[in-house]
Amino acid sequence: MKHSTVILMAGAACFSATALRSESAGWEEPRLRKEFLGSYGIDSRVEPDLSDTQREVLQQLEPLLRDDKSRAVTVLEEAGKTEPSARYDFLLGNLKLEAGRVEEAKRHYSDAIRKFPNYRQAYKNLGLILAQEQDFPMAAKALSKVLELGEADGTAYGLLARCHQAAGNLVAAESGFRQAVLLQPDVLDWRRGLLATFIRQRKTSDAIALADELIARDPENPEFHLQKGQVQLASGDLEGAAATLELVARAGWAKAPELHQLGDIYLKQEQPQLALSAYRRAFALDPAQAPAKCLRAVEVLAASRAPVEAAELAAAFRSTFGERIEAPDRARLARIEARIALAQKADERAAALLREATEADPLDGDAWMLLGKYHADRKEEERAIFMYERAAGIEAFKADAKVKIAQLLVGQSKLQEAVGLLKEAQQLRPRDSIARYLEQVEKVLKSRSGGR
Repeated sequence: MKHSTVILMAGAACFSATALRSESAGWEEPRLRKEFLGSYGIDSRVEPDLSDTQREVLQQLEPLLRDDKSRAVTVLEEAGKTEPSARYDFLLGNLKLEAGRVEEAKRHYSDAIRKFPNYRQAYKNLGLILAQEQDFPMAAKALSKVLELGEADGTAYGLLARCHQAAGNLVAAESGFRQAVLLQPDVLDWRRGLLATFIRQRKTSDAIALADELIARDPENPEFHLQKGQVQLASGDLEGAAATLELVARAGWAKAPELHQLGDIYLKQEQPQLALSAYRRAFALDPAQAPAKCLRAVEVLAASRAPVEAAELAAAFRSTFGERIEAPDRARLARIEARIALAQKADERAAALLREATEADPLDGDAWMLLGKYHADRKEEERAIFMYERAAGIEAFKADAKVKIAQLLVGQSKLQEAVGLLKEAQQLRPRDSIARYLEQVEKVLKSRSGGR
């Protein structure tokens, strides 16, 4: 049966933040007037009957709906005082909602339901509002009632599916989105929701098939390509994910995060040249992005044993971000570049970079430790000890630095000092390997002192 409503909103698949869109532009059409006045008949199971008085009031409202909706509200409110009616409350809810008075609209819909407990359209409109407000538990109750009362409507199924999705009820959400797609095949939101449930349930083949369908329907929409790439990545299809993200990038749709992710994928595939390309594009695309995020790319590329590519990316990082690099990141960058230089056997450059790191951040324990190793490798024991002592002044590096100093002292036959430092290191962080080394040094010390 047809519904009598002032504002025909039952079929709206989209719902604005301020009001359900009015479809009363053609109010003069006889069909709409008959629906409004109940001339097509009323389904008494799901909407209240119209009394003669109510029908007269609705006739008075016809011109006001077109010319003076605020006056229409007044007429309905006055009529409701004389003859309380669920239908009046419902119509007031529609008008208040259209005016952006959402809380009042919710109250009117609730009053309509209280007066007529099976008022299906009131449940539906209330459910639409609650879903828009992301009050998913209450929205689910209202929308479930709509379906219980016999409305096979794509909007109700789709929004109820979203409620289940928000609650983590993914099987129910999938079922609801499938029904919504069946009833409203042209509403992409329902397919988006269905795709999200596939992804969360790790239904890889279903998700990719649906993503491909969405891409075929709207090939210029980057959202669907990106979702397909994420599914491929999650399923371990690195080659497919890289191809999809590369397509997105070459189409000009990618943002810096996607290019960073593409670089990471190439690194997992042990393709440092391609990773370098992706990371450099990420830098260039958004020079205003946080330098720390990009410095991470330099770091992971350096750790992948690709010193040439890592050196190029480090240079690109310095060129792109320049004076925006803050002291901690400058120290971190210098330390990364020093490791790259060491991997390339450029020891002097490495030492210079490490000194730059300690100047930028005197508490950079990693840099002090690497400088200590640099001087120790060159047999410059006193310089090495000095560097390790600086590292030992930083709590996180104290134990390791003391062990390094002790090892250098052993080489200088200063066993008694070495034993003391090793014992201090063990108190800070006990380790079996250091315990064995300490035992060996103590044995040598005891043998040299004649067993005393």
